[in-house]
Amino acid sequence: MNFIDKVTDRISKDLSEKIDDTLTEGLRRKGHEFANKLELASFVVDRCRIEDRSDIKEKTYFVDNIPFLLHKYEYKTHISEGGRTITATCGGYHFL
Repeated sequence: MNFIDKVTDRISKDLSEKIDDTLTEGLRRKGHEFANKLELASFVVDRCRIEDRSDIKEKTYFVDNIPFLLHKYEYKTHISEGGRTITATCGGYHFL
């Protein structure tokens, strides 16, 4: 695996962890606690939903039809091979 592939893989994992942590924190603020990731995943499947407004690049996350998290997204990446600079962003989150 070359440098770019390794860094891209690391960025993907970091962003995924950030999304999981933000989702968990948003649910915690609404009174929901989880012992582990499996419990969280089951809860999300059973009680959560997402509305994606791609026209304005916003996702609203709901638990039991109550909004708890807003994701204003614009995915951007920048890769520069010479200086080996790689950056990525997935927008910002706001707890509701």
